[in-house]
Parts: sequence; structure tokens; C-alpha cells
Amino acid sequence: MFSQDSFLQSEERQRAIVEQKRIFLAGGRVDTTVVSDMILRSWQRSVEARVDPDIRERPRVSEEELAAILKENADLMACARDILDQMFSSIQEAVSALSLVSARGVTLYISNRVSHRAYYPDALVGSINTEEARGTNGIGTCLAERRPIEIIGAEHFRFSGECWSCSAAPIFSHDNRLIGVLNVTQPRKQYHAHTLGMVKAAVCAIAEQLRLRSLLQQRETIMEMLDDGVLVLSASGSIDIVNRKASIMLGGSGSLRGGNLRDVLRPGAVLDELLQTGTHLQDQEMLFPLKKGGMLAFFVSVIPIAGGGRVITMREAGRMRQVAVQVAGVKPSYTFDRILGSSAPLVEVLDQARLVAGRPTTVLLLGESGTGKELFAQAIHNASPRASRPFVAVNCGALPRNLVESELFGYSEGAFTGASRSGKPGKFELADGGTIFLDEIGELPLDAQVSLLRLLQNGEVTRVGGKSSRMVSVRVVAATNRNLEQAVQERSFREDLYYRLNVFPINLPPLRERGGDVSLLARHFLRKFALSMGKNVPDFTEQVLRRMEQYSWPGNVRELENMVERMVNIVRDGCPVDESCLPASMLLGKAQTGFLKKESASASRESGLLVERETQSIIDALRSTGGNMRAAAEMLGVSRGGLYLKIKRFGINVGEWRK
Repeated sequence: MFSQDSFLQSEERQRAIVEQKRIFLAGGRVDTTVVSDMILRSWQRSVEARVDPDIRERPRVSEEELAAILKENADLMACARDILDQMFSSIQEAVSALSLVSARGVTLYISNRVSHRAYYPDALVGSINTEEARGTNGIGTCLAERRPIEIIGAEHFRFSGECWSCSAAPIFSHDNRLIGVLNVTQPRKQYHAHTLGMVKAAVCAIAEQLRLRSLLQQRETIMEMLDDGVLVLSASGSIDIVNRKASIMLGGSGSLRGGNLRDVLRPGAVLDELLQTGTHLQDQEMLFPLKKGGMLAFFVSVIPIAGGGRVITMREAGRMRQVAVQVAGVKPSYTFDRILGSSAPLVEVLDQARLVAGRPTTVLLLGESGTGKELFAQAIHNASPRASRPFVAVNCGALPRNLVESELFGYSEGAFTGASRSGKPGKFELADGGTIFLDEIGELPLDAQVSLLRLLQNGEVTRVGGKSSRMVSVRVVAATNRNLEQAVQERSFREDLYYRLNVFPINLPPLRERGGDVSLLARHFLRKFALSMGKNVPDFTEQVLRRMEQYSWPGNVRELENMVERMVNIVRDGCPVDESCLPASMLLGKAQTGFLKKESASASRESGLLVERETQSIIDALRSTGGNMRAAAEMLGVSRGGLYLKIKRFGINVGEWRK
């Protein structure tokens, strides 16, 4: 009896298939007990593609097309090459050719021994193997059927293929895309049934390699997209995996893969903890002492893995602090455009603030409580090159005296009882790269003033209990409602710190000196609170506006805002705010000052010799200062806001005296 191998390649069966092919080409009916359905379908496709069964040549793509196809299939070739070499070594004594073909039927690789190439003169890289080009053949029919197949002898459509047997299997990606074919061609008389099984096993191995390669590429892509630096270390400290972010963070010009962490960091406690810790560390701040010099601050997480290795993630300390400030700190929402008012005193200080905002100069905001010092600080920050960096606001008067330095400058591990194990950054470290607003700076204790002065002079911050300093770049905006010159004389404020802060002082005018701004601000607050409370409050009555304009506002804009909120709460829906909504202090006029009297009193003062002398004094001051309002106000002993109002009242043209 014939074995399966002998029967498939026997002369008797081959002659029967040749006869059926002749009948098929002549248009007759094919005996399907001799020719399988798969072969018959393939012959029919070959005829429809007008393949000439007598043609021997195998078509090829151009060199340009081949280069593009090889590049497109680089991953497939890389995964398959080792497997193909191992597989071909077991059949290298046979006159066989092992070929890897793309999904478009173009030969990518052929393992054909030099001694056997005479058998396959046209089997070259770049050959086209589709059914449309060559008719029924192992590669082309496998592509068409999308399953493992064998084409033996006369089953080939072209007569030149009748002396060969082909065993081919398709290669699919993890998402079931057909990406190639693996084929073994050998003389028909050497056909063996095990060949197809070997091809299918190789295809499975290639598909698995492709899957693992895809997972590796995905992992590397994800690692490169991370904002954190990632290192995977072996037990000896060698760097097995590293992303580009980690290489940059550690100062490397190229990848650190293949090196050792000991080549990057100086020996010491940090290196020992990274390489020897057996516990999971989470976001612990560490100072990395680089071997080439310098220190870098990172928040580090360490996860031990099997075999003694570990995964290390590093986050830049500055970025982590910026995120923390954005989430939990002050959000600087105010800009100069949002500071309401058109009075001359306010316009002047806005011009000064805009002038200094774009420079790194330290600013000292002076003014009574409630004049909007923090609003100005936010606007200066938002108009500066540091606008995208942190804005940290600190009320120095609200800090407990025994914790001022640790809050401002941070503390190291074990600095005092109850201190966090990993230490804690202070406000200046959180503001690194941005702006720190030190409100009520006049309330700062003397010992903290010393540390602040050193920081402002050197740009270095030393944590409480720490041994090393850290460089910070912080723009300082300070504010106070105290007279710091008097505090210096009283020795409650250091003179050297005062001069360091008083580089660019800006005096914010009180509300009582901002003529006309009261009504503007009051109506703004009225709309704000009416909207938040869901009430319809059309406006203030004229009597209420007149009383608010005449009031001295000791609490300034903050007092005005709070008073308007109270009035909106009281007023009936749909009604304007009238005098019944005013607080008793305003109705009784207890808070009036000598500067803002009722109109009748003002009119009586502005007559006679007193007005003439006051007018002449202002003109003399303007003449001697060249029209400089600040200097003229100081000479006269009045505020600039008050001087503006008197100039407007007396009709004096300042431009005449400006040089």
C-alpha cells in the first residue's frame, strides 16, 4: 500500500491531475474526486486573472518598491530570521527553499543554499508570488485562502511548477491581520507530510515573537510618554531599562541603558538606599549627589522586584511642588484689567505696577488694610515672565511664631518632635521659579527676618535642621499696612531687610482718596452678589450713592464689598438699595473724616484767602519739582491722592510745570 506521502506525489495521481487540468483549460467539467475544491477554486481565480500556464518567468517589483516593502515589514523579518535559520538547519540537506513573503505576496527573505540555487533560479527577494501573477502556487493560494495549504506537483496552475511541492502557512498579527506567509518549496519527489506541520509550528513561533515585540514597543512608548523618569535595575545596580526622561533628569546626553547606577551617583546613603532597600518607598524626597558634580532634588518611588532588582521612578521636585501649589494653593486669577477704578491715584499706581511687573525686581506694596494688596500681587505675577509658574501667598501675621521658619523655609527629617520622616519643603521651595507674596511682612519675627535676608541675598534656602542649602529662584512681592521706617526705628524690623525689600515701593491709595471709584466698585459688587443670590436688585438710590461717596471707608474696598453684600441680603427682590439698607454707622456719619466733608462744608472752605494760599502753595511745589506729583505731595505733606483732588478742585494745569 502507498503511504500518504507516496500517494500525494505518485506518478499515477499526478497524471490524473494533469488530465483534469487539461479538461479544465479546455472548458470541460473537472472530476472533484481527483482535484480538491480548494485547487479548483484557485484554478478558476487564475483563469479569471488571465494567467498564462506556459509562462516560466516570475515577475519582480522595482528596487524602489522593494526598499519600501522591506522597511514596512522590518518587524516581521526581525522576529522571523532566527526562527527561519533554526528551522532551515533541519532541512538543509534537502534541496529546499524556505521563503518569507509579505501580505502583498513579495518575497522578503529566502533561505536557499548556494549549492541549491540552480534549482530555483528565479526565487529571489522581490519576487511577486500572488495568484494574479503566477496562478495557483503555495504562497499565492495561501494568501487567497488565508489558511495553511499544500500545493503538490500538477496542482500548480503553471506547467513549470509541476515538479515542485509547496507547504505554506499564513502569519497573522495579534489583531488577526494577515501580515505574511511562510513557505517551503522542495522537489515533488522529496515531499514529506511533516513539512507543513513544521511550517505551522514556525508560524506560531513568529506570531508569538511579533506579539511580544508589540508589547515591548507599547511598553517603551508608554515609558517615553511619561513625565516621570523610570529606571529598572538589576540586583547589581545595572540599568536594564531606562526612559529618555530619566536619562535627561540624571544629566546624561544619551541613554543610560547598559550602564550602572554606581556610575551616575556618588557613593553614599542615597545610593545605598536605592540599591539595597527591601521595602516599597513612595514619593520620598531625595537629593541625588551626581558623580560628575552637583545635587538634584527628586521625589522617588522604589518598588523591589523578583531577583533583587527594583523599579525606580523619579519626579522633579519643582514640578511636584508646582502641581501641589496649583491644587491646594492660591490661584492667581487677578490681572491689571480686573482691578476696577479710574481715579487718578489708582491709575498712577497701576502704571507703576505694570512698569515693574516684567522685571525680577522685589516689590513692596504699602497701604491700609483692604486696599487690595494681594490683588496687585497677583496682577504683577500674571503680567510677569513667571506667570505660568507657582504663585504662593503667605500671611506672615497668621503663622505661629515658633513655626514661622519651618513654614517659610521647610524642615529636614528629625528637625523637631513630630517632624515628617521625609522632611517638608517650605513656601519658598514651593514657589521656586515663580512668585511668593509675603503679606503682613511687618509681623515677621526678628529671627525669621535674618533667614529671609540671607535667602534674598544669596538665593539659597536652608531647611530647619538641614545641613545643605538649595538654590531657589523666587520673585518676592511683600506687603504691609505698617510704617516700616518707624518699625526700623523701634528695632522691631531689621534695617537691612527693609532696604532689601524697599527696592520698588508702591503706595496703594485708600478708597477715600479714590474719588468716583466708590460708585463704580459698589455697582460691581451689587451685580456680583445679586447674581450669586439669585435676586433682582436694579441699582442703588441716589441718596445711598451720595452717602457712600461721603463715607471715609476705614476698611477700604474690603469694607465696601462686605457692606454691599449685607445690603443685597437685606433689600427686597426687585427693589433698589435705599437708605433703609445702610448700616447705622453710615447713617450717623460717625466714620466721616476731615478730608471728605459734606458738599456744603467743602464749599465754605474753598472760598477766600485760604483757597488762594492753598492754590499758590500747590503751584509753588509743582514749579519746584518740575510737575512731579510724588515729590510735590511729599513737599506739601499730603498724599498724592489728596493732591490730585485739590488740583482738580482748584483747576490747576499740572502740564505747565512738567519739564
